[in-house]
Amino acid sequence: MEGSELAELTKLLSSLSELSKKLEENRETVEVAIRIMPKLLVFLETLSNLSEEETEKLIRNFEVMIRIATKVDDRTLQLLEKGA
Repeated sequence: MEGSELAELTKLLSSLSELSKKLEENRETVEVAIRIMPKLLVFLETLSNLSEEETEKLIRNFEVMIRIATKVDDRTLQLLEKGA
């Protein structure tokens, strides 16, 4: 084995070691990502098959949900501030 090949293997092992550490540090996030990935892929497939009209309707529904959630959060914050 040549010196350059050995250096490359050492570099790869170091990279794998770093990746392993990062995966361990983020184990919970990685596990969640692995569990939701199939559902996310199905969701994206469904989205890609929507008509323009269906897509616009979906976007409007998301906008409404976001406005409702924001109002709830604002009200909750106001109640918390008044109670404090």
